[in-house]
Amino acid sequence: MRIQHNIMAMNAYRNYNSNVSAMKSNLEKLSSGYKINRAGDDAAGLAISEKMRAQITGLNAAQKNVKDGISLVQTAEGAMQEVQDMLNRMVYLATQSANGTYDNEVDRANLQKELTQLTSEIDRISDSANFNGIKLLDGSKMDAVTTATETVSVDSAALKSVTIANTGTIGAGTVEFEESTAAAKTKFEVDVSQVEWDSTTVGDTFTISVGGYTLTLTSTATGKQDVAAMVSAAIGTGKTASKMLTADGADFNVTFADGKITFELAADPTAASKAEDLDPSQSITLTAVAGAGSQQWNIGSTNMVRGQAAVAGQKANTFITAANLGIQGTNKDDGFAMEIDGKKFVIAVGDDSKYAKVDGATTVKVDATDSAEKVMEKLANAINAAGTIWSAGTNSAGALTLAQTDASDATKNAQLTTKAGIEGTIKVGKATVTQGAEPTETQKNANPLTLQIGVTAENYNKLTVKIGDIHATALGIDKDSISIATQADAAAAIDKIKTAINTVSGIRGDLGATQNRLEHTANNLSVMQEN
Repeated sequence: MRIQHNIMAMNAYRNYNSNVSAMKSNLEKLSSGYKINRAGDDAAGLAISEKMRAQITGLNAAQKNVKDGISLVQTAEGAMQEVQDMLNRMVYLATQSANGTYDNEVDRANLQKELTQLTSEIDRISDSANFNGIKLLDGSKMDAVTTATETVSVDSAALKSVTIANTGTIGAGTVEFEESTAAAKTKFEVDVSQVEWDSTTVGDTFTISVGGYTLTLTSTATGKQDVAAMVSAAIGTGKTASKMLTADGADFNVTFADGKITFELAADPTAASKAEDLDPSQSITLTAVAGAGSQQWNIGSTNMVRGQAAVAGQKANTFITAANLGIQGTNKDDGFAMEIDGKKFVIAVGDDSKYAKVDGATTVKVDATDSAEKVMEKLANAINAAGTIWSAGTNSAGALTLAQTDASDATKNAQLTTKAGIEGTIKVGKATVTQGAEPTETQKNANPLTLQIGVTAENYNKLTVKIGDIHATALGIDKDSISIATQADAAAAIDKIKTAINTVSGIRGDLGATQNRLEHTANNLSVMQEN
């Protein structure tokens, strides 16, 4: 059977359609200038192409944003140039008015009029300067301020001299003694770490008498003897020995540690007669005996005298109790301040204390649960860490003790002297909190301006612009702050206006740096778009 067909015509039509389709695609590419015009041209290539096209579009917009940002910065900076010109004129007027050749009622009054007008114009520019309706210089482009600014400080003039309790000195030096809180009149400590004894003959004796009972030391060499070392050799550091004479059956245990000799009744301290054996009214006496005579220092309940007479110019060793400072148990005085030889210390209770950081002072952080004695211990540690000329510690009653540590020799012509004298000043009081004015509505609602300078939402593609407030009040040159109506006022105004100039210069400097950064950003965006 024979089938009729026109195979050559069919082949020609198929090739014709194929060529027309190819020619149509080529003409489309030639006319559009794009290799890929639809997904069918290159599905994978289309995804890459559209993503890059979106990036190019974003880079175009970012470049425009940057240019707008530069224009905004230039607008603000140009307005501040005029403000600075006016401030320079104000300096001229203030300097002119400060001269003694002008009359207050006529000349300075006219100068004041111009100054007032310039101040008003600065305020007008601050309110009116804007870019696309956005105010630039009124403080609205700063970080928001919701509370009044608090400044915590320690004013030395407000600190008072500390109250001193239980003191004693030898010559220009120090001997400490204290009464135990555990059992009244049964325990005393004498600090001999700073005492020197100048022995003239081997075999001289040095006695320490407490309430009539005596500890005797004997020199084994001539010259200055370290009393603490002698006591250590005689008693033994940290060891107990019955070295005291006894009466009425009352034995004293004597121990020595950290430069302190401790005298404590070893027998039952409840009997009244035994308790009176260490009555401080009978005094603690240190006596150096050498051949021709002796030199004696008596420590009474509140002072120490040499040869039964007060030593002229002697400085007292200082015992400061928690009660002296107003620190009672858990009712600690947050913000308590102490100044020692110009160095300040502030007690702050808890981590949330406003006194946790005070300019120019060392913060002593304590807990609300700390006892008064623990607070004094932390204060002592802070004093020692600060490197003052004082050595600080706490005694058995929890009181703060202060003694000097420099090793200058006393110059008194006496056998019994000290290694160091007590000098300096100690003051206590409260740290002060100064609160500024309540923030204005503009300050409360302030918000820095953010520029979008990249094609993604990451923070590195954003630039924050902050512009300070240049109202006269913010610059400290408002009508209530400066005047040139008198010669004295004009002289004072010069410094205030110069401070305002520096403030405006600082803001302009920040804007200049921002503009330079934006120009570099624009160049970078242009290169990225081209590539």
